[in-house]
Amino acid sequence: MRRIALLPALLIVLSACTHTAPAAAPRVLLLGEVHDSAAGHAARAALLKAELDDGWRPAIAMEQFDTAVQPALDAAMRDCADAACVVARVAPAKAGWTWAYYEPVIQLALDRDLPLLAANLSRGDASKVVKDGFAAALPAGLIARYALDALPADVLAAQEAEVRGSHCGMLPETLVAPMAKAQIARDVVMADTLRTHAKRGVVLVAGNGHVRGDIAVPFWLRRSGLAPRAVGFLEPSGDAAPFERRGAHPGGRAARSLRELPGADAGRLSAPRERRTRAYTGPQRANGLKCAAAAGSSPGRSHISIPYSHRYRCTRRAPAGVLQ
Repeated sequence: MRRIALLPALLIVLSACTHTAPAAAPRVLLLGEVHDSAAGHAARAALLKAELDDGWRPAIAMEQFDTAVQPALDAAMRDCADAACVVARVAPAKAGWTWAYYEPVIQLALDRDLPLLAANLSRGDASKVVKDGFAAALPAGLIARYALDALPADVLAAQEAEVRGSHCGMLPETLVAPMAKAQIARDVVMADTLRTHAKRGVVLVAGNGHVRGDIAVPFWLRRSGLAPRAVGFLEPSGDAAPFERRGAHPGGRAARSLRELPGADAGRLSAPRERRTRAYTGPQRANGLKCAAAAGSSPGRSHISIPYSHRYRCTRRAPAGVLQ
């Protein structure tokens, strides 16, 4: 009788042991850049390679390609053997990107047979947003999904502040809000590209302004229920605060990769420098790559310090609305 009485309890235990574990949350990693920093691009490529060497097989989304070129990009990734071929076939002649910085990322996608995603809103569509608002360039479904008709006031205000600062306070005030909305439109398009491919895991390669955790792509991803991890690649005077972890993916391979970068050093980030413009005052001597997530620091740090690429400064001598 004791054996019979124990049988139901045993069946309950076995049932609990064979219960299917919940699926892991999608892994979404955003890697920033200072566009003209060779050291930063090299550090990011090394980090991404370490992730892939560790067995991760994400899609790779890139700001540098507009969404409209996805069919051409797919064809180039199918037909080309090297990154230079992909760039030659897909990149616009006057795109303004230094493609040599991005070829290592493209080559990683080719070598590992990973999807390469065109993630950005085109410049033409961004201009439409500036002139006539979101509805002029974005599908109605996208506007509704992210509630762009009711933008959070703090996000819009912060983006407006970024627009003013990036133009040294010389942009006519009537253009500030429209240009901030164009930046938001880019962020939303990138976020939606990542959301669409999040199930397999996805990486975004984009400028620090799009990767920052407070008001950019991660903000919109969190609205979709995702928990992105963002890593900013910052020059010594870059502001780390916008990259502090907000709903980041806990732990994971990226945290280990940050600590294992060659030349890791506990680099200190100082206060933000003046926003840079075309007023160029000459290169600064590189002082070696510094990693703000050095060995012995807490895991999951959200930024890496890189040497200055060039020194820029805002100039106050030009009349309002004019950049030198």
